[in-house]
Amino acid sequence: MKSALTPILAMAEVAGRFLDDADLAAAKLPLERAEARLEAAEKLAIYHQDLVRDVIETLLPRSAAGTADLDRAIDRDLCLIQYCLVVGNTSPFDEWGRSPNRTAAVAGVKADIFKYIRDRGSAGLKLSPSAATELKFYLNYAINALK
Repeated sequence: MKSALTPILAMAEVAGRFLDDADLAAAKLPLERAEARLEAAEKLAIYHQDLVRDVIETLLPRSAAGTADLDRAIDRDLCLIQYCLVVGNTSPFDEWGRSPNRTAAVAGVKADIFKYIRDRGSAGLKLSPSAATELKFYLNYAINALK
């Protein structure tokens, strides 16, 4: 599996040398981002039920029937976002999150949910600034993919 570090290692290997300071500095950024993504993934695992409850109470009509189905759907979508955070790319969302037969109305509701979580709902996750940035990146990706 290719990682963000593979090109750095490949260049040093081709040159037949140890990694130098520039290589190590270049390797540091993906590792720091991975740490932030894992923090966000961990907080989603801890607080996802509270986040789903907040979304339903805030965004959806009080008389909406079948909130258990909505709970599961929102939770599933958050799970996909968490998978993206862990692997460091959008493959989980691309492979499982896009239904070919989804309606525009459902996509619009999901986009609104992701916008709410991005703009307000994620505040309860108690994320560091870098972890919040990583979470918002994947939420923005999901929002744009659902347009």
